[in-house]
Amino acid sequence: MKIIKYTLVDGVRIPNGTYERDSEWKPDDKSYIVGINNWIINSEGKFLVQQRSLKKKNNPGKWSSTNGLVEMNE
Repeated sequence: MKIIKYTLVDGVRIPNGTYERDSEWKPDDKSYIVGINNWIINSEGKFLVQQRSLKKKNNPGKWSSTNGLVEMNE
């Protein structure tokens, strides 16, 4: 299994650590994981959304925009 790591950054996006996926991390006021959020709108002005897999650990089956976390060195 591939270990996925993310760079933690401070409030002005200066790297200040790493986070390994599925390890325990408690958010604080000094570190953030960089993520993206995409909203796709068609020519009729309708939003494209996706339903999360029922097998997901967090928020299974919920509807959301396309989003994710930026991996280290990505």
